[in-house]
Amino acid sequence: MRLEPFPGRAHILIADDFTNSGGTLFGGAAIIRKHCAGASVRVSAYVTHFVCKYSLETVRSFLAKLHSPHPVLDSFFCTDSVAASASWLETEEAALVADGQPLKVNVMPIAPVIAAWIRENPPPALRKPSRRTSFSATALDGWRSAELLLVGAAAGFALARVWAKLRGVVA
Repeated sequence: MRLEPFPGRAHILIADDFTNSGGTLFGGAAIIRKHCAGASVRVSAYVTHFVCKYSLETVRSFLAKLHSPHPVLDSFFCTDSVAASASWLETEEAALVADGQPLKVNVMPIAPVIAAWIRENPPPALRKPSRRTSFSATALDGWRSAELLLVGAAAGFALARVWAKLRGVVA
């Protein structure tokens, strides 16, 4: 298989649902860098769920790779859906920035997206009573399905925000 080169000055975004250690993200970025040898490209990564094995040491290891002397990733984006890991990530990144390292991490809050969706789509038990006296099982099942879609929608919204930020559309 012959790979076409990326255009010069391209900004490549690697998107994934979650990461436990960053291995796939850093490995993918290394392949892109190798393929783009000599070209001026930026490589960023986005995950919806920054799991990092629920371990502060794994978060620190991830940041050490991100801030290495010859990093393969220029920036990293995630949501705060895994609160402990995201909090550690923000705290450790802030310490690195305070020590003079460039800011490479952006953690986006997911609660406002979920809250807005719930306000617009309340569960049947919280809706104002109608002339009907009961809810059907189908209505409840439909709401449960919508809950599952919410996870995808929130992740998609966060990814769209990352893309806009990378393109300089939002601050």
